[in-house]
Amino acid sequence: MIPTVNGKSALDYVNNNPVDVALVDIKMPDIDGIEVLKQIKQIQPHIEVIIITAFASVENAKNAIKYGAMDYLVKPPSVRELQATVRKAIAKRIQRMQYDEKLSGLLQVSQSIVSSLDTQDVKKNILDWVEKLFQAQMVWLALYNSQSEEFELTETRGPILKAFSDVGKGIIEAVIAEKQTIITPDVMTDKRIRYKDIVLDSEIKSIVGLPLMVRDKVIGVLGFSSPQFEDKQSIETTEMNFLTIFANHAAIALENARLYSDLKASEQKLQKSLEQVTASLEEKEVLLSEIHHRVKNNMQIISSMLRLQGRYIKDETYLQIFKDSQNRIRSMALIHEKLCQSENMANIDLDSYIRDLANSLYRTYAIAENVELKIDVENVSLSIDSAIPCGLIINELISNALKYAFPNGREGEISINFRRIGDEVELVVKDNGIGMPQDLDLKHVESLGLQLVTTLVENQLRGNLELSRTEGTEFRITFK
Repeated sequence: MIPTVNGKSALDYVNNNPVDVALVDIKMPDIDGIEVLKQIKQIQPHIEVIIITAFASVENAKNAIKYGAMDYLVKPPSVRELQATVRKAIAKRIQRMQYDEKLSGLLQVSQSIVSSLDTQDVKKNILDWVEKLFQAQMVWLALYNSQSEEFELTETRGPILKAFSDVGKGIIEAVIAEKQTIITPDVMTDKRIRYKDIVLDSEIKSIVGLPLMVRDKVIGVLGFSSPQFEDKQSIETTEMNFLTIFANHAAIALENARLYSDLKASEQKLQKSLEQVTASLEEKEVLLSEIHHRVKNNMQIISSMLRLQGRYIKDETYLQIFKDSQNRIRSMALIHEKLCQSENMANIDLDSYIRDLANSLYRTYAIAENVELKIDVENVSLSIDSAIPCGLIINELISNALKYAFPNGREGEISINFRRIGDEVELVVKDNGIGMPQDLDLKHVESLGLQLVTTLVENQLRGNLELSRTEGTEFRITFK
C-alpha cells in the first residue's frame, strides 16, 4: 500500500505507476474526493476505487457509484470491514484481468478459425482452443448431417462417455431443444447423464454444452468438461457472454468451411459437365457469387461483433488489438466482395482490391495528407488461395507503417508494387519513415502482425521474405 498526502500527489502517482485498488477520502485538503475519483478513472479506468468518508450521505454514496467507485465506506470502518472490502476489490480486479486475457485469446481464436476454409483445420482449431481457453479434459463436436438428418459426433478428445456415443440423447439433446448453453456443474446429480458408473470412473465432474447456431438454426453442439465449471451454482454474465461469443465464432467458421467445401465440390462437378451442358456455366457463376456473398457477410458479422464488443473496452491496448483484428477480417471479406463483383470468379482484380484495402486503412488510422500512397500494380491476378494471405500481408505492412513509421505528423510516402517476374510474383511494400531497429529479427518478433506476415509468406505462399532498412523500411516478397 502506498499512502499519499493529498489528491494532487495521488493523481501524480496514478499518472506514473500501475495501480489496482485505490482508497480515496471524500474530503481532502486540495481536491474534492469525487473529483479525484473521476480523474483516476480517466487515467486508469481499470482501478477499483473505494470511497471513504466520515459523512454518511446518500448523495455522496450516489455520486461515488455514479463516477465509478466500487464501494463506499463510512469512517471509521472496522478492520474486518476494510479488509473484506479491499479483498473484494482485489478479487474484482483479478477477475477483470482474467476476462481481458480471455478476450485477447478470443481474438486469436477468431483470427485462427476464420483464416482457414478447410473443414478439418477449422474443427481442429476449435478443439485446440477449447482445450487451451478452458483447460478442458474432454471435448466433443457434434454436427448436423443433412443426409441422415441427424446430429453426429465428428470430433472427440479425451474420455468420451457412452452417454455421448448415442447422439440425440442427454446433454446434446437438451442443447438442441433449448438452443442455449447448458452447464452441468455436477454430472452425478444431473438426470440427463445416465451412465453414472462410467462418469465416476472417468473422474469427470462438469459438462458444458454450447449450441453452434447460424441464422437461428442449430448446426452443431460443442461440448467439453472443465474444472473451471465444477460445483458452480451460478455463472457470471461476463463468463456466459464469453462462452456465447466463442460459440458464435466457431459456428460461423464451420459454416464458412461448409460453404467453401460445397463450392469446391460444385466447381469439380460443374467442370466435368461443362462440355455437355454449356448452360450450367451461368448456374455456376450465380452459385459462386452467392457463396462468396455469404462468406463475406459472415465475416462482416464477426467484424461487427468485434466492433460492438470494443465499445465496452476502455483500455487502449486491448482496443487497438480489436481494431487490428477487424482490419484483418475486413481484408479477407474484401476478397470475397471483389469475387462477387468480378466477371471471373476464379481470380481477383488486385489493383482495385489493394486500393480499396489501403483507403480503408487510411480511414481507420485517420491519416491526413501528410502520408502519400503510391500503388503500382501490373496486370497480375491471383486465385483466392493466394489472394487471402496476400491481402492479410498487405494489411499488416500498411497498418504497421501508418502506426509507427510517421510519428508526430511526419510527412512521407508508402508505396505498394505488385508485378510478375518470369514465373514468380513480386510484392514490395515500402515506406520512407523512421525505419525499423537494425537488430530486429523477423524470425523472433513479439509483434503478432509481423509474426503473421512471416507465417503467411513461408507456410501459405511458400515464398521468400526480404527486409531492407535503407531509407526507411522495405519488405520484398516473392512467390510462385
